[in-house]
Order: sequence, then C-alpha cells, then structure tokens
Amino acid sequence: IGFFINTQVLRAEVDSRLPFVELLAQTRQAALGAQAHQDLPFEQLLEAFPQAREQGLFQVMFNHQQRDLSALKRLPGLLAEELPWHSREAKFDLQLHSEEDRNGRLSLSFDYASELFDAATIERLAEHLRNLLRAICAQPLTAIADLQLLTPSEHAKQAAWSAAPCTPASQWLPELLHEQARLTPERIALMWDGGQLDFAELHTQANRLAHYLRDKGVGPDVCVAIAAERSPQLLIGLLAIIKAGGAYV
Repeated sequence: IGFFINTQVLRAEVDSRLPFVELLAQTRQAALGAQAHQDLPFEQLLEAFPQAREQGLFQVMFNHQQRDLSALKRLPGLLAEELPWHSREAKFDLQLHSEEDRNGRLSLSFDYASELFDAATIERLAEHLRNLLRAICAQPLTAIADLQLLTPSEHAKQAAWSAAPCTPASQWLPELLHEQARLTPERIALMWDGGQLDFAELHTQANRLAHYLRDKGVGPDVCVAIAAERSPQLLIGLLAIIKAGGAYV
C-alpha cells in the first residue's frame, strides 16, 4: 500500500524562565504549523537543501504512536496481524519512541548512535526524563529551569563534592606569575611551534590587556567570553581576565 510516515522538522525555542505549560503551548503551535505543510515529503525537503543531506536538518527525533490494533481488525475483508520488528541501526544521533496503548499507558525507548553515546549515558538520560515528567505532572506552572532532573543520589553526590575539603591558596595565579617574572624574567614561560615567550614578556602582555579590560569595566563578578584557538593569545587572554579580576567563559 505504501509508507505513510512523513517526518516533520520542528524548531523549539526554550526559555528557561517560562513555565512548562507555555512551552507546551508553543510546541503545539509549531506542530500545527508544520502539519499545515505535511504534504511536502521529507525527501523533497532534503533535495531543496543539499547541505542538509550531509549535516542533517535535525539530530534528535521524537516518534509517538498509538498502539491500538482494534481498528485494523475491524477492516472488512482484511485479516491484520502484527509482526514484531526493530532495526538496530540508529538513523539519527538520538531518537525517542513512545507508544500509547488503548488504556493510555506509555512505553518509551531510545535509539542512539553508539559512536556518540554509551549505554550508561542513555540510562542516565532516561532517568532524568522520568524525573522531569514527574516534576511536570506535579508542578506544571513551574519555570523550566526550576524543574528537577537529577536523582536523589546525584543530588547527594553534588553535595559531597561541594563539601570536599579545600586548602585555601596562599597566593593567586597573578601573584605567582608576577613573582616568577621578577625572579627569572628571561626564563622561557611559553613555547609553541614558531615562537616562544619569556616570563617578563608574558607578564607584560597580560598586564597590558588586563589594564584594557579594566578600562572596559571588567572586575569582580564580571564574566568575559573568550573564543580563540589554542595559541599564545588564548593564554595571554585568560591571564589578563584573571588579572583584571573577572572570570573567563
């Protein structure tokens, strides 16, 4: 007869400050908008965007099915029988399947690319999804960022990590660098393919950039984004942000 499944690509903008019910309403509108164009086959969409065939239009798929075969059994002149089948090949990075029986009960399963995820990661993801669903059912008006994902044991582990003993540093990194530059200014501090810097020059360049950052308002409780390849400039930038009193991200 034919293949009746047509994949629809949906875009969701998740604002962590919104309650789940509002995210659900936004997703519903996106799904209805996509269904208005459901006659466009997915293969034609890929043909319209050749780069998508290599990069993919999406990485995560959700597939929901209602598992009620009673309607098929009532078709006149036909004998319908279910044949169990499951492909072990992951077609996407991550795929979540949900099946709903006639009583409204859901069963969930994951398909995943084994080169990206291992079984333990997917098990944690499934447990976090269960926690999230429980929290949503109990508090649907709670902001998304406040919904609990972690299990009690994971919360306990986080608490143990935060309570681990830590010896306060006697000197900060900028102080150590300043002291080293004073003691051995000509000693090589940084080497890379094609050049090198001694402690005096590293200290000077980091200070110069730190003064510039301070003039721009960088100081305590100020985060500075830095995007650079692994290079001398990256290290100088990180040191300068610390010297200015900020934090790098």
